[in-house]
Amino acid sequence: MEVDFLFSLVKLSIESEIPESLKDLVYAVASKLCYIFRIDKRKELNYLFVNIIFNKEWFTAERRFNLVSLTEADGFSKALTNIEDIKLCYCKVINLNYVDTGPFIVYKLWQNPILPRDWIYLPILSLYSKSQETPSPAIVGKHSTKIKEIATDKENTIRCSLEWILFNEICFPDLLNDIDITDRFCRIMCVFLCDNSLFLDNKIKMLLSKCTQLLFKKGIKFDFDKELVGLYNFQDFYTQFLEQFQSVSYGDHIFAACLLVPLAQRHNVKWRKLVWSEYAGCLRVLDCPEDLLCYGIEAYLYPEETDESVLKSYHRALTSNLLRPETLAYKIAHHHVESYKKQKSMSNNL
Repeated sequence: MEVDFLFSLVKLSIESEIPESLKDLVYAVASKLCYIFRIDKRKELNYLFVNIIFNKEWFTAERRFNLVSLTEADGFSKALTNIEDIKLCYCKVINLNYVDTGPFIVYKLWQNPILPRDWIYLPILSLYSKSQETPSPAIVGKHSTKIKEIATDKENTIRCSLEWILFNEICFPDLLNDIDITDRFCRIMCVFLCDNSLFLDNKIKMLLSKCTQLLFKKGIKFDFDKELVGLYNFQDFYTQFLEQFQSVSYGDHIFAACLLVPLAQRHNVKWRKLVWSEYAGCLRVLDCPEDLLCYGIEAYLYPEETDESVLKSYHRALTSNLLRPETLAYKIAHHHVESYKKQKSMSNNL
């Protein structure tokens, strides 16, 4: 009853001319209804998508002002002009036009929400899930165009979802506050796992850069030891991320910046052990400009490393020429090994 009442209020607001000052409130209510609606409310959800959620008229001037920093050169301003494409992308993934024509009535279905709380990440999670399935045989001959269609559709899905995520991060950050920041970051990381090269596309790379930089501003809240929502534990997820980086990263700096986040000294030492011992193959191409880092270079240098196994891995990497001089990985290993030698020398002189 409460949901129906709220929907009626939102619908009345849409059909009436309300002042600009109330648009944010109505939009916030409509946004929450999207993940409260049950299976039997597809029609109502579609109504909200068309008339308010993806309707530029409901983005207040104050909200849109937040986009000023994103110039036309970045290409992101198209997120407003291509809002229809973004809406179609989400409708397709969510399958809003689905009609149950089965012969039986299933009483429990109506109790399930149509969308999860973090539905803006659903297209990316859907592609990530499909990428984990056993790949189908290659399509050749006259059917080879199907491969191109699938690739184009995947690129469009990732681009549209990243544009919508970024738009929400910038214009409606208050509506995302109850989605854990670590979960949001892991969903962006999924883009690198959906495909072996799409993250190198210039437009997608720009969107990934902006999405990660916004999340990095809240990086102090990252907790990689907590249980992830909607994904397997971070240990398995990060291991998969490392394998992908080792195989197809081509030294991409945004990819590297994401990989480096759990390696900061503030996080559990087990992540440093994992990278510097089991996935040392990543180190040869692991580099990133300091301005792209989540925490800044100091967070990777201090406090000095005390774990002996990690220090041995640092020393092994340096002496085996595994690291390229002047790279970030080299700076980190060299700093901690030299600091350890200095401390040991001082203690021996006492």
